[in-house]
Amino acid sequence: MNLRILSIALLAFTGSAFASLSSLPQDSGQGAAPTEVRIGGLDGGWRRTPLGPLRLTTLDADTARLRFSGNAAVLPDAGFTVRLLSGDTIHGTVAAGDEAVLGLRVRGGAEVALPIEAVRELRAVDLRDQVGLDAPEAGDRLWRRVGEAFDRVDGLLVAFGSAGVTFEGQLGEREYPWAEVGALWVEPLGGAPTFDAGSRAVAVDLVDGSRLRGGFERLENGKLFLDVGDDEALVFDAAGLLEVNLDDARLAFVSELEFEPVGPPGLFGDDLGLRVPPVRDRAVVGTPLMAGGTAFARGLGVHAPSRLRLDWTAGGTLRGAVAIDDSVQRLAVDGAVIFRIHLDGEQVFETDELTVESPLVALPALDLTGKRTIELEVDAASGSVMGDRANWLDLCITREG
Repeated sequence: MNLRILSIALLAFTGSAFASLSSLPQDSGQGAAPTEVRIGGLDGGWRRTPLGPLRLTTLDADTARLRFSGNAAVLPDAGFTVRLLSGDTIHGTVAAGDEAVLGLRVRGGAEVALPIEAVRELRAVDLRDQVGLDAPEAGDRLWRRVGEAFDRVDGLLVAFGSAGVTFEGQLGEREYPWAEVGALWVEPLGGAPTFDAGSRAVAVDLVDGSRLRGGFERLENGKLFLDVGDDEALVFDAAGLLEVNLDDARLAFVSELEFEPVGPPGLFGDDLGLRVPPVRDRAVVGTPLMAGGTAFARGLGVHAPSRLRLDWTAGGTLRGAVAIDDSVQRLAVDGAVIFRIHLDGEQVFETDELTVESPLVALPALDLTGKRTIELEVDAASGSVMGDRANWLDLCITREG
């Protein structure tokens, strides 16, 4: 393939990614509350339960996972995206702040207090696709909006506030209004503060892609109460929830584990440089994982051809599903892929050729006892590769002990 054709292919790929983003619903407030919740156990079984009368005060092996049926994934359209040192992301509007804490109001109205030591990056939501607002090699950095351009201010973050952020640069200390803040990078100075929720530890995924962790207090009257160590629990309306999952060694999501790409090297199976890296908990183009009209909070988005390897010796059972991402429906080209799984080099799972019209394919329960490596392979099954956006959905390892 010559460079001109390669450039056209790259433009087609990136252009279709932005088209997919713009076609997603934006976060314009609370939707209708779901009427039922799906409850999953560590054994892989699921059951549907009406949400209204449901009251849960603890999660256990039989109630390890909650999915709120009918809620759609949305993209936030205001405020900021905050990336934490833990790797989690939270979207919200600034509600308060001081020298030690940033207060964010997240979807559903809950106000989250984020210690400065936990924050890595803050970026205006409308600049989520903006490139070039990079981090410094050392210290803190503020990218200030100046019309359509950005000024870089290197220095020291002093404090957050409800009106803006106080930052000390070469010209001294001043407060920059939040409307002028494009991005803010905070230098990691140590381990992020954590809250030990013990056996109640859960991870909560909101419909806008936010993820918060804390202690499960209760689910009652369509509201989730999450203990984060403050005086009062955070309260989330069910209309803003996508999933709640146990957050301990009994349930490990592959998207949170360390894995490595092991080939092929490029989109066309060659070394021409067009590489599409896997994306954690998002489709490969950055949109929410969607298959069959259903949003998934967990999984891996890849572009065929792809092969990922994970070293794993802790046993358990690998579960999940596979499909082509729904975003392909908005492309002029179709996709067709084949999924395979290898354990210690032995193929244990293979699909037929799947297209965006194919239904979700659930993995069999794969026993990992005595195994050392897991390889996830996706191969292109047709001549057109631009629609080969493949999703490893809800891929997790469960251990009931």
